[in-house]
Amino acid sequence: MTKVVWIVPLTVFLFLLAFSFVLWTWYARLEKYEEGTKEHSERIYRDFEFFTKILIALVGALGYVRFTYFAKDPMLARQAMVGIGALAMFAMVTLGIFVACHQGSKIRRWKTVEWKTLFFWQEVWMLLAMYCLAAAVWVTAFVW
Repeated sequence: MTKVVWIVPLTVFLFLLAFSFVLWTWYARLEKYEEGTKEHSERIYRDFEFFTKILIALVGALGYVRFTYFAKDPMLARQAMVGIGALAMFAMVTLGIFVACHQGSKIRRWKTVEWKTLFFWQEVWMLLAMYCLAAAVWVTAFVW
């Protein structure tokens, strides 16, 4: 079971990395459009906000289960905590794909893509924050 603790977050990270790399480089090669990217930026922020709300609820649920039920029935509480961690990872993957796709649509509309500024894109940091928070809930569900 300890391998699962690290395999799932690592697999998810590699998947999102590969997915974003393939999608963004593919979109960068497509014909450019002159439409704006404001709508996509707003959708990215809404996806990130929605993820944050989901994660706050899941962290609250994790704490509630840990402090209320763990002393009474540790096995059942651990199963519930792992389920909560799995929901956090699922929400992150789903909304992370949405953020990556919207960023790809923005890239498609840019006249030129400056890949050297990749680490200054807010969307990259949003994806990393989403990943780190969800992975922390996942690991905490197993370890705590």
